Amino acid sequence: MNLLKKHNIHIVGTGTIGLPLAGLFSRYKDKFNVGEVTFHKNTPWSHDINNVKQLLKAGAKLSTDKSKFKEFERLGVTPSYTRVEAIERADVIIDCTPSGTAINHKGKYYNTRKGSRLFVAQGSEKGFGKIFAHGVNNEALDDTDQFLQVASCNTHAGAAIMKTLAGLGELSEADFVYIRRSNDISQDSGITPSVEVGNHPEMTFGTHHAIDIYDIFRTVDKHYKVYSSACKVNSQLMHTMRYDIMIHTNRMLTPAKIQEAFHGNRRIALTKHKTANKVFSHGREFGYYGRILNQVVIPENTISVERVVNDIITDGHVMIGAEKYYNTYRIRGFAFTPQDGNSLISSVSAALWHMNDRDWDKVDEQLHHLDEFLFEMV
Repeated sequence: MNLLKKHNIHIVGTGTIGLPLAGLFSRYKDKFNVGEVTFHKNTPWSHDINNVKQLLKAGAKLSTDKSKFKEFERLGVTPSYTRVEAIERADVIIDCTPSGTAINHKGKYYNTRKGSRLFVAQGSEKGFGKIFAHGVNNEALDDTDQFLQVASCNTHAGAAIMKTLAGLGELSEADFVYIRRSNDISQDSGITPSVEVGNHPEMTFGTHHAIDIYDIFRTVDKHYKVYSSACKVNSQLMHTMRYDIMIHTNRMLTPAKIQEAFHGNRRIALTKHKTANKVFSHGREFGYYGRILNQVVIPENTISVERVVNDIITDGHVMIGAEKYYNTYRIRGFAFTPQDGNSLISSVSAALWHMNDRDWDKVDEQLHHLDEFLFEMV
């Protein structure tokens, strides 16, 4: 690709991911070398037409089905393209529609228009393409990939913690309990009146979060034992997670050492706060339009390290495969998930990767423009 060429981005859907993503690309067009940003709005609803107007004001262009042009015009906005026209003009198409819809779009619109385009779908679209979380499995993406599935926000958080701790030794097992907010502050439906516990539909993994984490690491030839559970609470602020991870190492690990490892990952933020509202408030004041773009936020004082006595010991060593380790640790703690923020940064990085001849060094150069929204401390 010619790096001087400006590439076009098309966003499908204007929900909790699509709306801020279209806005971000529109506002950073020059810094990201983007030519045209288009977004597809399916339904001409009067109650959210002002969102459309704000995106148009930011420089994005509206697409919809031809049959809906007149209704959008009646509401005061003029579509620029039909759905198919917008897809065919774009170099990168990021589908942010609800569960299962992107899979249908793949069969109906995308497969026949692949060319040199990249197609990206969001967390729920299992089977759309190779699963991806920025900073976790970048090296797994190759020239054959035209379809990517950006992992869900909670999957990002768990995978980022695992990747960081795996740098301290041999990670053998991870267990997550996701305490999910009911819905986003932008949504009216889905609120729960009390704690709602979830099932464990997958015998080996529990919930889809562990499956997705396993699949992310499988793309880089890591096969970890992962299990997850989930419940829902009456909150619209942030998801919370409890992690429990087993590490085998010849080092001596302490909470301070774990905190140091987390601090060394620029995509992980630490905090002295213990409440979601305090962390959320920091994002509202200093984040990108209220969003924290870190993969996960970890309260420092919740980090716990337990040295485990193992049954399989040879000459004072713990045996893991062909390796010998002196120590086995269980590392536990709580963390907050920055909702759509981490999915946004992965969607942006996937698009920039395609636009920059699939060169991650060039992607990192451009992503520096968002560094102010990656926090060391919250």
